[in-house]
Amino acid sequence: MEVKTSRARRTFNVIVEPTADCNLGCAYCYKGAQKSNFVLGMEVLRQMAIGALRYAADHDFACEFIWHGGEPTLAGSSYFRDAFRIIEDLSGDVTVSHSLQTNGTLLTPELLDVLATAHVQLGIGLDSAQPSYHDQSRPSVDRQSSHARIVSGLRSARSKGIDVGVLMSITEANAHMVEEMFNFCRQEGVRLGLNPSVPT
Repeated sequence: MEVKTSRARRTFNVIVEPTADCNLGCAYCYKGAQKSNFVLGMEVLRQMAIGALRYAADHDFACEFIWHGGEPTLAGSSYFRDAFRIIEDLSGDVTVSHSLQTNGTLLTPELLDVLATAHVQLGIGLDSAQPSYHDQSRPSVDRQSSHARIVSGLRSARSKGIDVGVLMSITEANAHMVEEMFNFCRQEGVRLGLNPSVPT
């Protein structure tokens, strides 16, 4: 958890990992063998939200829940519907917002409706506008292409009015593709963030 300062109102950021599992096998994934299909229980989530929102209220902070993973959307639409309702019911006078970092392959219409209703900001990982490169660095766990599903998910999210940003992990192999990706994001009407990825 961290506190973010802005000119308007400070925000208490709470990073939530519904699951450490993932359906992609990214070449640079930091999770490695730590992937697990364990799903964070609703009662644990509720207790965490109580503590976070109490802290935010005591310090006159807004509170942003940042949903991360693993691939958080593996938890499913009903999970997020319940989670958002619990947090909303507990929020009191605290201003609450949500953002979710996803690979974009599992953005079903049902899940997108839930995310749109909760005004969730989406960050979607995409390493190149070129499928051939992206699919080398971010294939599915069975080594199949993920690029087309991600772009489809991105466009579906935009069609629901969801605020979407693309996060491009940069290595020496795709650094020359940044301008092309910028143009792609501009055409799609989404923001672009760059994440340097270096060997450890």
